[in-house]
Amino acid sequence: MNYLNFKVPGSSEEPSVWAVLLESIALVLSQCTHVTKLAIYYASGQDLAQATVLIDQLARMLEGGSIRHFGIYSTIFMGHVRYLSAWDSQIVPAALIQALFNTRDRCKSLRRVELVMNKIEHTEYELVQQNLSSVESLTILRASRRYHGDIDLSFGVNKWKANPNLTRLHLAHCEPAHVQNILDLVRHFPSLQELLWDISGHYSDRRLPAPEPGWSQMPTALHNIRKPLRLLHLEHVIEWELAVLSQIPAVEVVVAHYEVYRIGNVLSSTRENFIGMQVLRVSPLDESDDSLSSKLEEECRARDAILSYDAEIHFPCSCCYNPV
Repeated sequence: MNYLNFKVPGSSEEPSVWAVLLESIALVLSQCTHVTKLAIYYASGQDLAQATVLIDQLARMLEGGSIRHFGIYSTIFMGHVRYLSAWDSQIVPAALIQALFNTRDRCKSLRRVELVMNKIEHTEYELVQQNLSSVESLTILRASRRYHGDIDLSFGVNKWKANPNLTRLHLAHCEPAHVQNILDLVRHFPSLQELLWDISGHYSDRRLPAPEPGWSQMPTALHNIRKPLRLLHLEHVIEWELAVLSQIPAVEVVVAHYEVYRIGNVLSSTRENFIGMQVLRVSPLDESDDSLSSKLEEECRARDAILSYDAEIHFPCSCCYNPV
């Protein structure tokens, strides 16, 4: 067996029974020496934080070096597609993050990490940024919730350890990931091939101006200093963000949004936007959107790009109804 997933039991059991359950799970885990993929599911962050015997065993498994794929998943968040205010009251299992990611040596064998959980506090988030420097794929879903309405320095590129191996980065519901942070991360991770950015910003973020005409001729432009991404997948991105993100070179661009006109406006504003794009996938249009369809087709022809209307929204929310 090389794949193992389990759910942390709740502490609603009698304390002695709960302790026995945790010890039993830890004992089973200690025998799983050939497991390479491990997933932890939990309903209560408080219960998980108090499960020290289990956390200690997980830390030993990471130190053993056999775990390549590792995930922590909150079942509360996974079962909902829209934001619930009750999420913000969830206890964060900070002790788990501190124990598992506290040294780079402990994390050096990890190649794929997924964090689907409530906000990670600043101290623990730095461990993720600094010590997961060997991962090839990193997914952070809702795990960073320090919204300031501005470019968040705690998420800034200077906090991230260099990682020449990272090829896949998915950021969803991570509000500090301001659009400027995304540009900086693409520049910071030269091997990145796939980027998903889903409502990681916020409609009231401090807006950045559209790139100045001629930006694509600058030696420091992203397409002049790195290879294009294989895939750039954007969801619920509003128009000014799309204009800024159009500086990211990508072979395939996916814009999943109910208001498709946003990408039409960005493409028609200047042919410098999305240089090198070969495929554009947008959300399906209403039958009445003939003028928008013509605009998109014209812009894609000018860029020699294929256009399709099959982009899917993975994380539905209400943000797409916010004004530009």
